[in-house]
Amino acid sequence: MRETCSPFYLFIMMEELQQIYNQVIEKPLQVFTIFKEFFGEDRVDMQGIPTLDDIPTRFKQDSLVLNSYISSHASDIFILVHFPRVKVTNEYDRYTYVNHLYAKVSIDLTGKLKFKFALNRAEYTIQHFTNNYMHSHVSDIPVGDFTVFQTPCTGSGPINSTICSLIHSFDEDLWRLFCLELDKFVQVESVAGVPYHKLEQLRDRTRGSSRVTPVIQFQDILSSYDLGNRLNMLHIAKFTKYVIDHNVLKFAYIGDRYTIAMSPMEFTIAMSNAFIDWYNKEYHNQEMHSTFGDLLNAGIISKRKFINGQLFREDTSSGRYDYSLHVGKRICTFKGKEVCLSFSDIPADDPSTDTYVVILKDKIANFVATTILNVINFKYGNNTENPNEKGVCFL
Repeated sequence: MRETCSPFYLFIMMEELQQIYNQVIEKPLQVFTIFKEFFGEDRVDMQGIPTLDDIPTRFKQDSLVLNSYISSHASDIFILVHFPRVKVTNEYDRYTYVNHLYAKVSIDLTGKLKFKFALNRAEYTIQHFTNNYMHSHVSDIPVGDFTVFQTPCTGSGPINSTICSLIHSFDEDLWRLFCLELDKFVQVESVAGVPYHKLEQLRDRTRGSSRVTPVIQFQDILSSYDLGNRLNMLHIAKFTKYVIDHNVLKFAYIGDRYTIAMSPMEFTIAMSNAFIDWYNKEYHNQEMHSTFGDLLNAGIISKRKFINGQLFREDTSSGRYDYSLHVGKRICTFKGKEVCLSFSDIPADDPSTDTYVVILKDKIANFVATTILNVINFKYGNNTENPNEKGVCFL
């Protein structure tokens, strides 16, 4: 039903109505003006107060009715401050850059601060996200709901006194001081204040991954438990012969015995590629029947990410580190536009550009290498000729 205007409202000019509206929200507007003057109009936004156009005409008849409506619909007034790029530094000159940080400052209609400010962030580096680092003085990234602003620990800093004063009374000079202290706060990690996250403890990680450093730990025992039900010792013997026939391994004579003359990474890649070639031929000849997925599920092979010369194991057990799932999640609304989560370095870790390699189970690769080394050292490492020596075969 179309709303009708009362006769009284027809005599009120729009200028008078605007004046009444401005009187009701006078204090929040004064606070907002201070923020605009300090941070710049493009970096601040006030929300939570209905605009004059949003208020039904029946509530615009006089200041008391209008005041009552605004009061009941402006219980969550806040100012958002956007920090496009912040350099966070501690006492030891360690620093990191935080992009697109937002501070939420909640106020009431009297222009007083309601409670301590809160922080949120719209852009992360992979390193920051995997270390749960929004800011040094914020405990957690709100992975469950990215719209939740986090209250930082302000320690015993001077901003605490200003916050307490503004909660009890409106004061323009104190609001200007608060803007200054807020600007300084987001730039500092106080080690003495015991931050939630220290810059020294930020570590390089990859989404849901742990670095794998292949180490050749030769062994001559391989149990059926290690093999699962997809590969048996006869298969291993055939693969061992394939490795020998195709000169997959490189050897060096050191001291009194032969050993592998390959780096752990070279050894792992060479053995894995040889296994794939051998298995594909066996599968094509219908000598093997397990699929690629079967071998993955049995743990005989695994997929690894190859990044900057290192192998990373995929681990999706923790949603926190699977950052690609969170791209585009809503953070807040700023100046009428949705602000969503992004990562500054995601192109380097975009799944579409990832390089994956298939790795043979290290115990299998090491067992094959150990078997070959035992034969070589038994056959050629012994310089004493023995006419009764029998041939060596693979079982």
